Amino acid sequence: MDNRLILPLLAFSIVTPLVNATTLVSGFGSNADGALVGQSTPQGQTWVQFGSVANPLNVSNNTLTLTTTGENTSVNFLNGDTFSDTTLYLGFTMNLSSVSSAGTFFTSFSSNNTTDSSAGRVYVKTDGVSTGDYLLGGRTGAFGGQEYGTIDLNFNQDYRVVMAYTAAGSGATAGYTIYVDPISSTEGDNTIYHAYTRSGAASLNTVGSYQIRQDQVGGVLSNIVVATTFSEAAAIPEPTTYALLLGSLSLLTIVALKRRNR
Repeated sequence: MDNRLILPLLAFSIVTPLVNATTLVSGFGSNADGALVGQSTPQGQTWVQFGSVANPLNVSNNTLTLTTTGENTSVNFLNGDTFSDTTLYLGFTMNLSSVSSAGTFFTSFSSNNTTDSSAGRVYVKTDGVSTGDYLLGGRTGAFGGQEYGTIDLNFNQDYRVVMAYTAAGSGATAGYTIYVDPISSTEGDNTIYHAYTRSGAASLNTVGSYQIRQDQVGGVLSNIVVATTFSEAAAIPEPTTYALLLGSLSLLTIVALKRRNR
């Protein structure tokens, strides 16, 4: 075999096992620049519009721009799957430039892509923090109020956020845990930014879609992942991935040296 083919084949053998069916929604790396609504996810679902039609959500260079008011969008999970009494993981990279003082949410889970009902909401606010900073929080749904973490985040700075959300049926416990800039693909190895549990059902017992909302939040979102595992939502390569890559490069180097010495 041509030695020049070894590295691509090894890279393919490494990457292939990492692609699996537990990713329910992702964006916006495969989306064309322009309006997001009407485009598809890599999983094949279509982003749909709900609410206002002003200020359409637009993709540019694999990022989605949020304005302080305007169009909202939603997309169903892969294969139309729905989940109850299950923990799902939402991951995204955000860089915010403006936030409502009192607090508002800009992304959440929902029952389907035709309704505005939502749960597992991600909130932000500037009230009570230093100028130029904001706090990140959440809410299980329509029941109860939103709760916030206590560590200030900076405007115009990238943060990788992961929310672990449990949609719970009647009599169960709904709740969420938020991580900011996780450093490990293992959930328990990361520092919790904020966590909240509510005794009793969430406002939605079943979730089956993901929503993005434009309401008093300005900035950009990218690399959105809704998945059934923390590691996928965190988007952190497993340590074994690095080991395999290094091993592949070492093997290629050995082959090249042997060929040179012939």
